[in-house]
Amino acid sequence: MTLLGRLPTHKPEHAPSLASPMTLDEPLTPEAEAQVQLPQVSQSPPPPSPPSHFKHVLSSIWHWPWLNECLAILASILLVIAIGIVLDRYHDQPVPHLPLDININTVVALIATLMRAALVYVIVQVLGQVQWCWFSSPKPLYDLHHFDQGGQSLIGSWDLFIHMLRTGLRSFGGIAAITAATILATSFAITPFVQQTVRTISCETPLATEAAIMPIARYVPWPNGRPKAVNKVGVNYPNEISPAFRNAIISSLSSPSLEIQAVRPSCPTGNCTFPPYSTMGLCSVCTDVSDLAVWEEVPSNASYYSTGTHFKISIPNVRNTTWINSQNILNERNNREQPVGLSVTYLEPSSIGSDQVEWPLDVTDVFHVDVLAFSDGKCVQDPDGGKVCPQNILIDDVYDENKTTGFVAVSCKIYPCLRTYKAQVNLGVFTEELQSTVYANLANSNHTGQGGEGRGSSFSAMQSPCTLPNGKTYTDANITEFSPGPTERYINVTVWRGKLGTAQLGEEVKVPPECLYHLAVEFVEWMKGFFYPAILGPENPCRFGNYDDYSSQVVTCDRWWLAELYNSRNATNETVWRVMDAFTKAISDQFRVTGDWPNEDWTQEILPNNITGVVTQTGVCLSFAWEWLLLPASLVGFTMVLLAVTIMHSHRHAD
Repeated sequence: MTLLGRLPTHKPEHAPSLASPMTLDEPLTPEAEAQVQLPQVSQSPPPPSPPSHFKHVLSSIWHWPWLNECLAILASILLVIAIGIVLDRYHDQPVPHLPLDININTVVALIATLMRAALVYVIVQVLGQVQWCWFSSPKPLYDLHHFDQGGQSLIGSWDLFIHMLRTGLRSFGGIAAITAATILATSFAITPFVQQTVRTISCETPLATEAAIMPIARYVPWPNGRPKAVNKVGVNYPNEISPAFRNAIISSLSSPSLEIQAVRPSCPTGNCTFPPYSTMGLCSVCTDVSDLAVWEEVPSNASYYSTGTHFKISIPNVRNTTWINSQNILNERNNREQPVGLSVTYLEPSSIGSDQVEWPLDVTDVFHVDVLAFSDGKCVQDPDGGKVCPQNILIDDVYDENKTTGFVAVSCKIYPCLRTYKAQVNLGVFTEELQSTVYANLANSNHTGQGGEGRGSSFSAMQSPCTLPNGKTYTDANITEFSPGPTERYINVTVWRGKLGTAQLGEEVKVPPECLYHLAVEFVEWMKGFFYPAILGPENPCRFGNYDDYSSQVVTCDRWWLAELYNSRNATNETVWRVMDAFTKAISDQFRVTGDWPNEDWTQEILPNNITGVVTQTGVCLSFAWEWLLLPASLVGFTMVLLAVTIMHSHRHAD
């Protein structure tokens, strides 16, 4: 049984009409003429009215010879679209669980098979019509064999294509047969191509039964900026920071490039995502003040090893002097001391001559750090192989090539701030990226419903923008529009305007508690009590060399964690700022992970010091490679064009 069948012995509906052998030119015989009776006029009622135009059109379509072929090509188009819809529905989605455990490849292959069946039906009917066009003129009988085999197999289609390519390029039937054979042969690739559109990829899918938790610091350490009652019986306020804080500070100064991850979010699967979040912390800003340094010539008899001119370099300020010296000098006890290569000084905000310094950010700090060090950071090599520095200072060193250097002076402000991050956990590895920082103002704040209890000063910052659970979003620009309802909680915040010492209270503003972050002034004083003198101290001179080598490439500090600021005699404003950033980040992280703040049993609900993220798990998802669908879609398009041309040709040559 073939797709085309044998050539029928009768004319199909699509074939052109043949002339009838009968004619009426011969005259009738008398006998026949007698038998012819004229029609009688009947008195029957008039015939019924003709059918309506709409019914006539429907009847014409129903009896149209090409109706089935047009419906088949329409079905092919719809099936191609169906494949695209199915694949788009599951694109980048987990592998679906279909009834009877059928996978998506099976569904797509089934649709592709139906599409090809409709396509082949149209091509076979077109070839049947092309046969009549081809044999309308004398042709070899063997051509019937080519048409018969053309619709049966891939080899038959190829054979028809080659034969028509040799003999039929000058006729419509030959060109149509070549096109039909090409489409028919290529259609065997439809199913493999369609199956290639479905690919599997590794993907992350949300796990609704689990939650990821990221610690943040919303209140440090109390929800209202200070304890409700400092002398409350049964509550112990240690007035000092914990050992974890101390270890974090020392580690950040001694190894600023070492990523010590103190914050560890809860992520059950090892793959979690978090929305952008804010947390209370500390920040730093540094600037180069080398131009403010003062050079002081050391008396010549103070030098022990050298006879050249020697200098003592210092940064004067209100209370202390940060200084370094270039040569061995005699101290008050007439002992020879090694040169001081690095000096770090802790300063209170009121001790700074800020009017002489241009800062990248105009912020009020809680304390101040001055760093002065000999440095080759600004030195360059001259063409002769020597070294040229801006100051060209001669220092004592056991190596001649190290005796010329310069210096750098850096001032840094440490100030409270709101730090905003974005973070994720991927395959168990936690990464957190700082997005922005906002300076925290000194403010008075009070929760509603507590009267004056708990009211106190704190460094406060508002998250902007801040979206409340009811969907409303507030920023610094429109926070005055916040109007809480009778049962809605809010915080009265009054920001201090101006600089410390001359600041005055400004206008009171109502702020939703979800948007406000605090750092208690009392806790800042606790931290400063540890920084000075345990960590930084009033003066921290670090001398050249170590116990084995007196090279100026290294310094030895009584507080050993400060030596990293020297950076092997290559300190710059950037390297000092990097150390200060590591320092403030370590403290900010401790704000987030400390879980033993004094518990005062607040009467109202306190917002949690954490945010929730989405837990994901690694699974298998589907991916739609749409380019593999171009072949089936193209074949449907070519078939539709071939059918339209064939229909027009058959109607044009119907007689």
